[in-house]
Amino acid sequence: MRRITLLIITVILVLSANAFSQPKLESSGQKFDFGLTTQNSVIIYSFWLKSTGTDTVTISDIKTGCSCAISTLESDKIAPGDSSYLTISWNTEQATGPIKRYPLIYSNGSAKPLRISLKANVLLSLDSSYSGSIWPFKFEMSRIREMSIDSLEFRIINATDQDFYPVMLSELPAECIIFLPETVPAGGSAFGYAKILPEFVDKEFKTSFTVDFKHGSGNYLTIPIRRKFYGSKSE
Repeated sequence: MRRITLLIITVILVLSANAFSQPKLESSGQKFDFGLTTQNSVIIYSFWLKSTGTDTVTISDIKTGCSCAISTLESDKIAPGDSSYLTISWNTEQATGPIKRYPLIYSNGSAKPLRISLKANVLLSLDSSYSGSIWPFKFEMSRIREMSIDSLEFRIINATDQDFYPVMLSELPAECIIFLPETVPAGGSAFGYAKILPEFVDKEFKTSFTVDFKHGSGNYLTIPIRRKFYGSKSE
């Protein structure tokens, strides 16, 4: 009789625990502004999905709303307390002006999908009429037969009467190291440096990084980076 009673109590406790075990999904960043960027470029937003409930989160689907945007998820099952890295690659194509995308992440963590808000302002080019710019505005780090552009120097131009203090607004690209100058003087310029990491030298890729000049304007720049091989077989 005692064993039966203990068994019943155990079953009740297990059922009660299961009843209160709930998956919950949160994001490290549900909004991102790419700022100014250029046409026909792939811009990247990477962030963490966090399992903050008491049961495993299962990601069932990610809908970007457009074939111009694709997602890459590190893992579709996230144990309580763990995270999974999500990357959204967005091709600006022939767009001009302000554009927006709202990827939806479906999971067992909620009846409603987790909504991500992305926006950018797409330009044909960035000229000296803007308060700040980076030259070149698109990094073509390609290989043409025996010649390989594995690194490049870029210039940040400050057309305002206040110093710039550039900081990386996005996650660093997995494929490159980006060095930003600490200060860009008012009315002047300063140089930065980009270098492909050794493990990606023999690979083609498209990525980007987003810079905030920290001068109070709220304007950001997203610089596309492309690694492409011409006249040789991609490895």
